Amino acid sequence: MPVKRQARVIVTASTFPLREGDSTPRFILDFCRALAQAGASCVAVVPHGPGLPRREKVEGIEVRRFRYAFPGQLEQLSSGSLIANIRRAPWKLVLVPVFSLGQWRELDRAYRELAPDYVIAHWLVPQGVVASLLRRGRHRLILFCHGGDLALLAKLPGGRLLAHWLDKRAFRIFAASPRLTDRLDRDLGIGRAIPLPPGFDPKLFHPAAHPFLRQEILFVGRLVPQKGVEDLLEIMPRILEAAPRARLNIVGAGPLKRKLFALSARLGIEHAVVFHGGLAQKEVAKRMRRARFLVFPSRSAEGFGLVALEAMASGLPVIATRAAELELVEHGRNGLVAEGIENLSRAMGKLLADDRLHARLRKEGISSAHPYSLEQIGRALVKQLGLSSRGSRRSAGYAADRSR
Repeated sequence: MPVKRQARVIVTASTFPLREGDSTPRFILDFCRALAQAGASCVAVVPHGPGLPRREKVEGIEVRRFRYAFPGQLEQLSSGSLIANIRRAPWKLVLVPVFSLGQWRELDRAYRELAPDYVIAHWLVPQGVVASLLRRGRHRLILFCHGGDLALLAKLPGGRLLAHWLDKRAFRIFAASPRLTDRLDRDLGIGRAIPLPPGFDPKLFHPAAHPFLRQEILFVGRLVPQKGVEDLLEIMPRILEAAPRARLNIVGAGPLKRKLFALSARLGIEHAVVFHGGLAQKEVAKRMRRARFLVFPSRSAEGFGLVALEAMASGLPVIATRAAELELVEHGRNGLVAEGIENLSRAMGKLLADDRLHARLRKEGISSAHPYSLEQIGRALVKQLGLSSRGSRRSAGYAADRSR
């Protein structure tokens, strides 16, 4: 009887932690860890950064970093979202062709060395395009859509044709939420995407043994206009009138930092607002266990809202705007959803004052987050790819509850 071997998987992405403890989103690293825990042999091909080794082990995952600018100080696309980086500094767009070439070269090198069963590309552009250009072989191409890539393709001249080409090349296409699968179908004509959200790490994000009922409000996210932090600051004077001991902790970095500092000074709320900058995930988890609730004041739709999931897993109720379109947050059951600034202010005031409501939303939020642990998301992906628990390939098909 033939011995089953581990499935070999190459994962490529543009966002990946540069160093231990940095504030770069680490959900791709967690994705790789989930695959490894589910039985696959996983190698990550991700961008290089100044002073980093080309190859290293990160939390048990083999990481290969590709160079894309010389000198190394110009490698400025690898901290945070690539699309967000370009929005903040349009000159970085000139790095994208070299970035894509470097990524393709490292992918091709890893492909020849490892003979993978699967190549998984996070974000349709540029990673999906780059991975699609690999030589045809026995591997299966898996594409993941996270939202920003969909918006870019929808606006790009010829974007729908490019999406059609990617659809033909891919074995499976996943999206971070059911809403994104619908948008892929409507905006790009990709009708077979499967919703598969990112997962949370239960070793980090878990409820405090004794919930804090202090008046701490938490925001976690990039300091950019679409996140709605300015609206949150405008609300705070009203919150402080009813709850003078309330404090707003803002975790995140971005181009609006100075403007937000100035706004808090103009509103006279400096004493009640703390800007922490970007924090490592361990520190974010600690903040979540200390806060009263997380507020998600986004002005536009989010891809999935991983921060909200992590908050709920930590026993932290979530208040979100309706514009954020967080499918995980159900108004009145496991969180609160508000339409407009006035209603957002009322929801915040209500949750600060009502301990019974807080306790109920906390309990339901923890329960709602439970199915999205890294381990369970890894198992769902392994099932979708048609792998046994040992990692061997078998016939694959869409799971009934995720098929379209």
